[in-house]
Amino acid sequence: MITINLINYITGMINLYGYIDFDFLETQYYRIFNIEKSSNLNIIKDISDIVHKQSDFILEDKFIVDKIIYNDKDDFSNFLNLISNKPYYILDKKDIENYSNICYIETNEYVVGLEKYIKSIVNKKDDYINEFLLLITNIARKENNIDKMIKIFNKSFIIPNNPKHIAIINKYLIAICNHSRKWINRGYTSNDVHSGEKNKESQFHHLMEKSYVKDVKIGRNDPCLCGSGKKYKKCCG
Repeated sequence: MITINLINYITGMINLYGYIDFDFLETQYYRIFNIEKSSNLNIIKDISDIVHKQSDFILEDKFIVDKIIYNDKDDFSNFLNLISNKPYYILDKKDIENYSNICYIETNEYVVGLEKYIKSIVNKKDDYINEFLLLITNIARKENNIDKMIKIFNKSFIIPNNPKHIAIINKYLIAICNHSRKWINRGYTSNDVHSGEKNKESQFHHLMEKSYVKDVKIGRNDPCLCGSGKKYKKCCG
């Protein structure tokens, strides 16, 4: 029998990973919901029944795939090759609840910080800002595309032409991209893995801080753009 828990579970897993294979999906289901594996339960059949009714998911061999990353079989094979040596971030019940909600904004200190900063420099309603945050956190997780995040920001807001604002927004957007759970990292953030990587040529796409919103030139003895009050060369320089 299909349960609402199972529907939420599949949706949460796909929203976090972008795809999932049946074996991992079944194993983690028993673990997360603390259910003893039984021959009386046919989780795989129930999962297949659910996926067939979901227009956003595709069944490909032993995998369930989000349509965003499935243009064709070769494209999906390339994606699998990119992630084949990466471990899964292991979810808990709270993760399932969060990622099964289409309106879930993956919140961390940088998302909260950007929200507060936007409210301090532009006059926009909370709902408008929340829609923006939902969009960029989804882009960070599903596409890992900082350039697209920047374009969405520039399209959404007209900010005062002040180098300090530009520098701070740059830092927030890059930090959000680095601290968001990603499909390309099997649910880990780039920062999770980068902090433990000794190899500078990390495969986890950790972004360094640089100007993406707009080029800002500053002298080494000028005040730092971050607003610390220190000279640039002794702060962010």
